[in-house]
Amino acid sequence: MNLILDSIPKESEQQNKRALLLAQKKCFELGLTTVDDAGLNKEDVFLIKKLHQTNELKIRIYAMLSDNQENLNYFLDSIGKPITTEKTKI
Repeated sequence: MNLILDSIPKESEQQNKRALLLAQKKCFELGLTTVDDAGLNKEDVFLIKKLHQTNELKIRIYAMLSDNQENLNYFLDSIGKPITTEKTKI
């Protein structure tokens, strides 16, 4: 299975940004102001945080991390506590 997944090109930050902003637009159209998202990687979290800081992303997000080693090393070993802002809870 990794053979197939490894051959799929990774999305660029710009593609992910565009997808997040489009999803936000759709959520707001449906009246949603907060979403929960499970299985995020470190890069996803950093992009969400960046878009919240620039106020491009206004929707509140309860983010749950994927349980991969990179996430565990960064978020548990180096930070050791949840990240909580006005719009993000990780």
